[in-house]
Amino acid sequence: MGTFYSMLDLEQRVGVPSRTLRFWIRKRLIGKPLGYGRGARYTEEHLQRATLVQRLRAQRQPLGRIANQIKALTAAEVAAQLGSVDPAPTTASIVLRPDPYSVLAARTKPPIEWHMRLLETGVVLMVNAAAPPDVQYRAEQVYLSYVRSAGR
Repeated sequence: MGTFYSMLDLEQRVGVPSRTLRFWIRKRLIGKPLGYGRGARYTEEHLQRATLVQRLRAQRQPLGRIANQIKALTAAEVAAQLGSVDPAPTTASIVLRPDPYSVLAARTKPPIEWHMRLLETGVVLMVNAAAPPDVQYRAEQVYLSYVRSAGR
């Protein structure tokens, strides 16, 4: 389950107005969103690239120079420049298989893959990997809301 952000989320996390973010998209400093209009969603890579652009702008670098610096960078290189390696993993995927000795094992469906997000020690948000995108998006919003309210 990838992390998706709305324009408002991106605006709040990067600290620049949506108008500026849209300008950066037009100038190809950050990629186009997934979808369009109010349904447009942004990924972690969008967030990282926008954050890098903002940091470089704060150093008073002109947009032309910034564009030349970051256009060819991979997502990993952008993350490395930000130093944004997450110290503790907060996501994982697991596959639940029925107990082979269970009477129900013969009647169960194939294994189910789940995506998990760690909210805090002892609290995990689990979403079926086969869930529709809108369900996965809502689960991601629950996660982001929880993280924001916890101040992390």
